Amino acid sequence: MFNIQSFFSLVIILHLLCAGLLWEIYKESKEQSARFWIFGCVAYAAGLVLIISRPIMPSFIGFTIAYFLVTFSNILFGYSLMALAEKKITRKYEIEIFLVIYACCFPLLLEAKLFSLVPTLSAGGIILTSLWVASVSHSAAKKINSPYLVAMHYLFIGSAIAWLIRLPLAAFFNFTFITDANIANWGTLMAYMCCTILVQIAYLVVRLSILYQERLTVAEIKQEQTVDQMLSSLNALAMARDNETGNHIIRTQHYVKVLAERLRAMGHHVESLTDKKIKLLYKAAPLHDVGKVGISDSILLKPGALTEDEWTTMKTHTLIGESVLKSAEIQNDADDDVIATAILIAGGHHEKWDGSGYPRGLRGEKIPLAARIMSLADMYDALVSERVYKDKWTHEMAAQEIVGKKGVQFDPVLVEAFLAEQDEFQRIAMRYRDV
Repeated sequence: MFNIQSFFSLVIILHLLCAGLLWEIYKESKEQSARFWIFGCVAYAAGLVLIISRPIMPSFIGFTIAYFLVTFSNILFGYSLMALAEKKITRKYEIEIFLVIYACCFPLLLEAKLFSLVPTLSAGGIILTSLWVASVSHSAAKKINSPYLVAMHYLFIGSAIAWLIRLPLAAFFNFTFITDANIANWGTLMAYMCCTILVQIAYLVVRLSILYQERLTVAEIKQEQTVDQMLSSLNALAMARDNETGNHIIRTQHYVKVLAERLRAMGHHVESLTDKKIKLLYKAAPLHDVGKVGISDSILLKPGALTEDEWTTMKTHTLIGESVLKSAEIQNDADDDVIATAILIAGGHHEKWDGSGYPRGLRGEKIPLAARIMSLADMYDALVSERVYKDKWTHEMAAQEIVGKKGVQFDPVLVEAFLAEQDEFQRIAMRYRDV
């Protein structure tokens, strides 16, 4: 025959194991949520031990302390979920006052020999606190967006319903203790205990998933810092060998960001221009001419026009840039998105829409979008900036030149995006002008 006391013992062990696991994970931490849950598990287990031992215990201990601990554990669970969602505790003194009054009622009923009201009182405390924890878990689920917290909400409601059903059944079938051989007695207790076990499992899953996300976030931050350090080194290398100014890099970064956001707003390349990918484009833009590290000073710093052979050599900076960045990608031991974007830009920002560009003569949509955006941004900045070989153009002259190359050098929709944002281009050029 099924032994309900053995099942109670299993529930006690599971709660203590849960408390032990949480203690082992968070013993070095001052994490409030875990601590409240640990104490709640211990209080619950202690309460069940006293309930099982009631036949050999004084009534005060078997009733008053036992149900006080079980009800108190619910309050601790509620505070734990509150700390999990809010990162702080909003003390509910009305709950604590209720708990004190609730504990005092047991000895008063026993002293007055009103034994028939004891089951109602014990069930009432568990029902009310279970419903309160259910509301707290519902609020926590909105903040953390975890399906397991939603499950906990319904499990606490299930616990309250089990006890609510148990009350009239206890009066009707006249069972007074957990060992009473009655299917209604065992059925309601089993339903309640199953809810408590599932609550513990759900909470552990929530905590472990949060712990995993926190560690994943730390790993991502470290990886991003490593990538940023590498990008910073590559940027310094590019600037050391570039005949442009540092502000050229800053301006083109902002130009590509503005163009990308305008393209997305116009409904073009929406899937390719997410916030994350625009951020990657912004970070990768300074490396568009990193290949100039492989061009000799006699060509790179020549004040006049280049000869045909020199120009042929100069054009190889696109392929050199690809090669440098691919080496960085391999050394980073990952297919890093920033470097991958920079490779597309470095190798393709001198391609032209009609296929007359270099190094591969790509045409139209075959030119990577990042490279097409960089091409227009780079061209605009070159036109409106002063160089050793040319005077700077006015914005109007540069805009006219870009419009004239629509569908020839530049993607037509990119030219439309540029025209929509030309005022912002002027502001960027003025804000980060060369001094």
